[in-house]
Amino acid sequence: MKMKSTTSLLTSLQHHQQTQPDRTALIFLHEDQTTTELTYQQIWSKVQTYAAALYRTGIQSGDLVVLVLPQSLELVHAFLGVVYLGAVPSIFAFLSPRMDAALYRQRVKTLVAQSGAKCVITFPDFQTELETLLSGLDCRVLNIAVVKNQDAIDSKSAVLSTRSGEDTAFLQYSSGTTGLQKGVPVSHQAIVEQIKALSRVVNLQADDIEVSWLPLNHDMGLIAGMLLPLISGIPLVLMSPFYWVRSPSVLFWAIDRYHATHCYMPNFAYSHCTLNIRERDMEGLDVAHMRMFMSGGEPVHYETLMGFLKRFEPYGVKPEMLSAGYGLAEVTCGLSTTPAAQFPHVDWVDAEQMSRKKIAKKVDPNSEQKMSIVSCGRIMPGTIVKIVDEAQNVLPDRIVGEVLMSGSFAFQGYFQQPDLSSTVLKDNWVHTGDLGYIAEGELYICGRKKDLMIIGGQNFFPEYLEQAVLEIPEIRPGRSVAFGVEDSKLGTEMAVMVCELKEPLLQDEQNRVIREVRRRVVQATDIALGDIRLVERGWIHKTSSGKKARNLNREKYLKEFIGKVDPKL
Repeated sequence: MKMKSTTSLLTSLQHHQQTQPDRTALIFLHEDQTTTELTYQQIWSKVQTYAAALYRTGIQSGDLVVLVLPQSLELVHAFLGVVYLGAVPSIFAFLSPRMDAALYRQRVKTLVAQSGAKCVITFPDFQTELETLLSGLDCRVLNIAVVKNQDAIDSKSAVLSTRSGEDTAFLQYSSGTTGLQKGVPVSHQAIVEQIKALSRVVNLQADDIEVSWLPLNHDMGLIAGMLLPLISGIPLVLMSPFYWVRSPSVLFWAIDRYHATHCYMPNFAYSHCTLNIRERDMEGLDVAHMRMFMSGGEPVHYETLMGFLKRFEPYGVKPEMLSAGYGLAEVTCGLSTTPAAQFPHVDWVDAEQMSRKKIAKKVDPNSEQKMSIVSCGRIMPGTIVKIVDEAQNVLPDRIVGEVLMSGSFAFQGYFQQPDLSSTVLKDNWVHTGDLGYIAEGELYICGRKKDLMIIGGQNFFPEYLEQAVLEIPEIRPGRSVAFGVEDSKLGTEMAVMVCELKEPLLQDEQNRVIREVRRRVVQATDIALGDIRLVERGWIHKTSSGKKARNLNREKYLKEFIGKVDPKL
């Protein structure tokens, strides 16, 4: 009989508070420009106190607990406190100013109803609203203020759980666009092994320091942005994503002030920094001690990396600091990364061969038909990847197919959804739904299988249409979205692109930009766009993790511009 492992997510944190109790573990940057600094001993004490308070409210081992809290120390402590009890935390995306409030509330209710959560923990101002929203469900709503009065709680009244490594440590929900439908249970064993592997491939050292603004409801933010440093024993400088969005320079000054070495961000964040940090906000800045800016969570664009490098090179950013990676919640977090201290390989391929035949044929970078695809690096130890066609035949290098993964980080099925699990997990292989290819031992991701546009019987990647317009000056970088819409007259799909303008333009100027969009897309992909719409800032929907929500944008396009409902939804 196989013996269960006793590996726990909190084992390393407990070890750090025993062996280096006075070392700084976490520095939180508040929006009023104050900071809170906690040692390992202080964090462990806070976690025990939160666990004791939650235990007194009746939370038990195995209970699912949903956290609806802003990014804060309270969220960190509550998450770890729930784990301490052996219960299962799940962090829900916090309401942002750009979200539809009614849709947000419905998603909270859907999640609680579908998951069977026993408890929701939220902040005082949201408690009454949540209680009304969830009335009729067997789920209590707790106010985080229950643990504010620290001195009144005996932190030893809760006992550290001894659940096994195979047990679920937390539940990670995907950042879906039509409701939170896929919950991925992450075991203690999987998260500990993932962090060990991540630490090795990014060459984490004892004197490293990480800075993160990433939202903790997303797997990259929770695992790479919080658990990796806490479990590995290096200090973490944490801030709210809303704080970073409003003041992106705060990230660089945190790197400077604390001599940080690692930072993880999605592609759009590099553009946000490049475009929105003013020269006067960087006077005296020095980030030359950084070792890695890791790009992941969405497709990585060569133009974005080079724009970031050019903008911040005067302040110490070097090419070898920039890295790229690929991962998804179904494989815990990361699947591949650029080797440490190496700029990602860039594959220049024939755009027409890629668009029409799904072949990554190398061409000269100066070729007129070129397109760039940034490598996501080498496959992490403990995992196996293969590229397959529709018939599940393994494809040779440089032929695009679906990316399949197997290994110690792979999930064992979605939470309470066996039918959906069986479509993704087959014969111990995770079918990622992403399309890519292998070249020179590295993984290249081309797009999502479900996002392919089928035009005249041929498949096209919307990402490459979007890439073609990245450098049009009037269009916001990274704020264009392409998708297919059924055209009954043509009997096939029509390619549509919606682009956000940096500033409002007169009609003549809009017409000129539309012509330029059409010209660049045809030149890069040989696709004639059926419709182009220029819209105001903020029109394009993204998921909570910053990815383009194509179905939601297609639906919005059809409602606003065509006057009908998307039949695909």
